[in-house]
Amino acid sequence: MRGCLCKGDIVSIREIAIEYLSIGDVIVFRNNYNEFGESLIVHRIVDKKGGLLITKGDNNKIVDQHPITQKDIVGKVISVHREGKILKISGGRFGLIIAKFKYFLRRIQSVIYKRITRIPVIRRIGKSVLNVYSKDIKKISLKSKDGIIIKWVHNKKVIARKDPDSNFISIKKPFDLIIEKKIRK
Repeated sequence: MRGCLCKGDIVSIREIAIEYLSIGDVIVFRNNYNEFGESLIVHRIVDKKGGLLITKGDNNKIVDQHPITQKDIVGKVISVHREGKILKISGGRFGLIIAKFKYFLRRIQSVIYKRITRIPVIRRIGKSVLNVYSKDIKKISLKSKDGIIIKWVHNKKVIARKDPDSNFISIKKPFDLIIEKKIRK
């Protein structure tokens, strides 16, 4: 649900009965309908039908397939802890309006970005901006009990990370990390 939540966020929840939830509230619920067993999902309520809730992720185009009952609800999200800050989550109809507006802006931004980056001049400017940034990016290796963790840092923020048990590098948006191997002759 990359609308008001991002990867790595920690949510604070409060137990609540289904009758006190309203359209637009963000909830955590159990999902028993996937092949991996039970998992916890964080989505926004978009409709109420009797004792059932219809939910949808802020970044999803369609609503969830299965309605939510009281026994599925873990709680209502009241705040998010992100990078040392506590952010309040807007719920109710106002929260739903904000979520739809943010989704609309992300879609427009994506279309504009795709069209602009097709222009060769813009592509060259983007590469020169990346060269300016690359001088400020620092690579940090940390030893842990599992192995060596590698982090790339820019302006005191971690923009990418490689864990010892993974061959993949996780990169935070809006950065595109280009790693160049220096070849010795």
